[in-house]
Amino acid sequence: MRETCRKESAAGCDAVARQLSEQWLTSFVRQLPSDEWACVTQFLFTFGLLVGVTPDTYRTRFCYERMTDAIAALLTWDGSGDPPGPWIKEKGRGVERSNPLSLAGIPIVTETQKRAARLDAAAATGSVEHYTATVEDMLREGESDG
Repeated sequence: MRETCRKESAAGCDAVARQLSEQWLTSFVRQLPSDEWACVTQFLFTFGLLVGVTPDTYRTRFCYERMTDAIAALLTWDGSGDPPGPWIKEKGRGVERSNPLSLAGIPIVTETQKRAARLDAAAATGSVEHYTATVEDMLREGESDG
């Protein structure tokens, strides 16, 4: 499943995304540039950005406190290094580590309250397209600020 989608038609990719979406009970599924599939799903106390997703398992997950942070990471991450945002822990086969950008387990907050509220409002619409457009707008705005 890992490499086949990019070699198939768009319909083939849609079928893979639909299968993973149904299996992991999420609307947020994406193939990363690394060809791995990733998705965001809810756990008991956190939201997981699952990486290396197949219908049966995943390679690793990054735990986020907020769904909007996990979705923003899914939509913007290229699959290399660590994903962006205030993830708490990475858990996977043989790996469990805290975010290196934390201090004594307390995440360092780099996102303003205004930005967080904007992401929450976009997520509340329930539209993946609206949320994606909001994240893309915010990324463009960030590029023009710097």
